[in-house]
Amino acid sequence: MSVTSANIDTFAYDMSNLLSIKVSIVINAENDNVKAHATFYETIYTLYFHDVKVAYLRADPFDVPKNSSIPLYYPVESTSIALTPQEGANAEVALNQKLVVLDLKGSSRTRWRLGLVGSVKFWLHLNCKLKLPLDGSTIYPKCSTKSR
Repeated sequence: MSVTSANIDTFAYDMSNLLSIKVSIVINAENDNVKAHATFYETIYTLYFHDVKVAYLRADPFDVPKNSSIPLYYPVESTSIALTPQEGANAEVALNQKLVVLDLKGSSRTRWRLGLVGSVKFWLHLNCKLKLPLDGSTIYPKCSTKSR
C-alpha cells in the first residue's frame, strides 16, 4: 500500500475552536507477485491533525490480480471537531503558514493464495506524514507500508 496523492480542499477553523477538514487521498494497493493474486482485508487508517483524530479511512475486503494494482479513493470530510486552545493554536499556525501537516496511520492485512501450498498472510503498516499546501495543490508523497 502506498499513498500516491493527496490534496486539501478545505481547512476551516473558527473562533469557537471548531475545525473542519476536507481532503482527498489516493492509496494504491499493489500486488507485485506475478504468480498469485492478493486479497486485502481489515484495511483501516486514521487521519490525524496534531494527534487529533480527523477521520477513519476504511476499505471492505478486495482482491488485486497478479502483478497489478488498484487505487483506493478516499474523499474525506470531517465533522466539526472541537479543539483545545493549544490545538487551536496549531490550526492558526497552519493557516498562517498556509501548510497543514496531517498524519495517516493504520494497517491492512493481505493474503496470497498459493494453490495447494495454502496461503501466506501478513500485516502492512502505514505511518505517513502529509504536508498539504492550503492552495489546493496535490502532493505526491513517497509513503508506503512496511510488512510484518
